[in-house]
Amino acid sequence: MAVMTYTFELGLGSAPQEGTANRAPVPATSVTRISRPQASLLHIACLATRITTVLELRLAAVEILAGQILQIIGPNGAGKSCLVEALIGLRKCEQLEGTILGAAPKDIHRFAGLRRRLGVQVQHSPFGHDARTTHLLRLHKALYGSQDGRLYELLSIAELERRRYGELSGGERRRLDLFIALSHHPLLAILDEPTTGLDQRYARDFRQYIAETRPNAATLMVTHVPDDLFIASRILWVADGRAIAYGSPDDLLQQHLGPCRGSIVFYDRQDLECFRRGLTSEARTFVENDCLTLYGPLDIESDFRRATPELRVKSYSFVRTDVSDLLWHASRGRT
Repeated sequence: MAVMTYTFELGLGSAPQEGTANRAPVPATSVTRISRPQASLLHIACLATRITTVLELRLAAVEILAGQILQIIGPNGAGKSCLVEALIGLRKCEQLEGTILGAAPKDIHRFAGLRRRLGVQVQHSPFGHDARTTHLLRLHKALYGSQDGRLYELLSIAELERRRYGELSGGERRRLDLFIALSHHPLLAILDEPTTGLDQRYARDFRQYIAETRPNAATLMVTHVPDDLFIASRILWVADGRAIAYGSPDDLLQQHLGPCRGSIVFYDRQDLECFRRGLTSEARTFVENDCLTLYGPLDIESDFRRATPELRVKSYSFVRTDVSDLLWHASRGRT
């Protein structure tokens, strides 16, 4: 029981606000956002921790400001979950310099006031299988004093009450975990693959909630889901324990892929290689069977149309790149 209580304090918490549990949600159109200087809610000056005995995660100069959503992408084993565990104190760090909610990282575990401003959802929940969801929700309410009625409705938490945690499906557990992590309006939310396992309806509503209701808060999200990236303010691309790229979605697309993606299916490999050798534009090319995928400037389509009369092509398409292309590359370890 002591372990469960510790995790609650670590993962939950903005300052209690009385009388908000059953308040009707405020329409988004009635909210006035006041422009103010953005505060740094997470700053990683230098972080070093072990992923495996032979691989180390090292990051530096990563920051999340109030109102921003930082999404972390990369292949399995890159160190994304290790980063989350290191930030919340569940993994030993060889070095961790910076600030969390304006304080030294070690202070998060020393002062309850800081923990109340932090919300955490991890992949492997600490709740016991026999714990009743109603008791977990009551404990959260007792510790933090408020729960977001709108989020309660969005995630259909009412239908999960009076059940044992071990009886819930994976998606139902994720809904409960997210409610406990976010319903107290934390200034900083750290979420590890929050939409994995969620039904599309809940994933869509969750993304909208994060994007629209946290103008003065910051969110760090690990993700493998393309739709999650469309609400990102910043993206951190991690592979082999290091940062491959860090910046805005538009900047990363421009630097690593370009504005255009082409997909061309040839009748034979010889025509494919002939076309690839004849490219005059700077393009990144990837081959799978008889399909050539290329990324680069807009004139890669012109290269294709000039070569078309001499090549046998089954099908082709050219579209604008978006963040789903970036995730596709990052998830496969391509840099």
